[in-house]
Amino acid sequence: MHIALGIYTVVSISLRQAVTPHSMMGRVSASLRVVTYGVTSLGAFVSGFIGAAIGLRMSLFLAGSGFIIALLPIFVSSVIRLRSMPDQEIHI
Repeated sequence: MHIALGIYTVVSISLRQAVTPHSMMGRVSASLRVVTYGVTSLGAFVSGFIGAAIGLRMSLFLAGSGFIIALLPIFVSSVIRLRSMPDQEIHI
């Protein structure tokens, strides 16, 4: 799990840097961190209520389903067809 997270982090940051205009890099990175940290905190809060309401087994099933659903936008975007890092800005 830790290896996959490390690989994901390096690849996603590298791709983001390759497709983001240099003048927007700070804004994009800051916005992503705000959204990521905000959603993480909200997710922990909501998952506590869901776990208490429907139980551990069903909560884990919902979490797994959510992870699979979160992958769907990647499969319909042009990211899945990239074979190398782009040399110029592209629109994903």
